[in-house]
This record gives sequence, structure tokens and C-alpha cells, in this order.
Amino acid sequence: MKTNDYQFIEDENVRIEVNNMLLQDLRSYGISDRDDLEIDWSNVVEEGSGTDYKGLYVESASDVSVKNKRNECIYNGWVDHITDSKGRLFSFWTILDSSAGRLSSGEHDFSIPVRIWKLLSEEDKYYLAETYQGWSQDKNLLPYRKVVVTKQIKESSTEVSNIIDNIDNYFLPEDFNKNLYIEEGKKLLDLADNFLSKKELNPNISTNTHELWSKVEDYKEKKINNTEKVQEIFRILEKLESAVRHAAIAIRKL
Repeated sequence: MKTNDYQFIEDENVRIEVNNMLLQDLRSYGISDRDDLEIDWSNVVEEGSGTDYKGLYVESASDVSVKNKRNECIYNGWVDHITDSKGRLFSFWTILDSSAGRLSSGEHDFSIPVRIWKLLSEEDKYYLAETYQGWSQDKNLLPYRKVVVTKQIKESSTEVSNIIDNIDNYFLPEDFNKNLYIEEGKKLLDLADNFLSKKELNPNISTNTHELWSKVEDYKEKKINNTEKVQEIFRILEKLESAVRHAAIAIRKL
């Protein structure tokens, strides 16, 4: 979707900061420093992923142009942004084209470049593995993501096990839907156990958590008095499902 309402550029200080980083990052593509270049955000396409910085959402974008003083487009590409665990912003090119074709920085597209990666601490890398789900293809992040999802699965599995053991505390006596939640919980626990015991985990795992959400909506509509408790179960199951799915991706890519 084309847009001229790219949020962070309305803040002059952040815009200047991002522009300077992107102009400096041109060096990674063998482009010498030039005083006549500037970043043009007038025709960008917002690409969804991004990061929060100084109260603004700094979003990745394609069709970001580098123009000279004559307003001629010299380069055009895709930019990404990350923040580390201390809130520092890094803006960089992941794809850059010129009139002669695609330029290369010697790195893979759509991953955190080595030139940025080497500036990050171990704490930063774990932080990114936990918070930047958009980097699912990033081989540098995957080992860290595996550690993160292992911890998430262990914690969520304990919560789900407690739910199953105390299921009667969440449902009214006449409510037979609790069996659906028990069944789904056990299925997720089996998937979690497969991951933790290093067994194969199919990345196309099949779960029915979305069907349970329709049950929650039904509870809300009928104003059943234990709706909040059932919503709590759903949130816990959903958290484990999400962790298992991310684990499947991590295993597949490692």
C-alpha cells in the first residue's frame, strides 16, 4: 500500500537520525560519501515490521529513494530498523538498487546484516530473538530464538498442565466444553514434549485453538458467568501454541 503518511518522518529529529544512518550505510554497498545525496520518503511502501523508538513506530519500507540535489533518483531500496535491549535504533538497507541493477553488500537479503550484528551484545541478540518475530528467516537469530522458545514452552507447558489438573475450577458443573480444552491442552503438551525431547516437530502442526476461541465468543454472547475464566484458559493455550509454532520454525531452519 502506497502512503505518504510514514509516521516517524513527522518527527524531524528521528527523521534526521534515520536518514543519517541510511546515508552512512551506503558505504556497505561500496558507495563513497557524497554531500549531494538525501533520503526521499515521499513514495514509500510500508512493509509491516518495525520497531518502537522514542514513542514512534519506525516501520520497514520499500521504495525508499536516495536522490541528488537535482531530484534525480540515484538509488532505491528496502530499509529495515531494529532497536536493541537498551533502546538504541539501527536503520539499514536490506535491498538496494541502482539504475544499473541490484547492488550487493555481500550479505543475504532480509536478515540483520553482519555489520549490524557485530554491534549487538549477547543480551541484545536474545532480546531480538524474543521480540522480533519478523526475522524468522535470520540464521544468526535462530540459535537464540531456539533458546527463547524452549524457555517459553517450558513455562507455558507448566501453566497448561496446571489448567488440566484443575479444570473443574474453570467450568460450571453442567458445562461439557471443558473436555475440548483438556483435549487441546494435551495435544499441545505432546507437541511441546516432542520439541523438548528433540523429536521431530512438523512445522505444519495442526491445532484447534481457533475453534476454542469461537467457544469463548459464545460464552461472551450468552453472558455465562465464568467467561473470564474460560478466556484465561484460552490465552494460556494460545501462548503455548504460539511457542510451539515458533519452535517448529526454529527447528526447521537450524
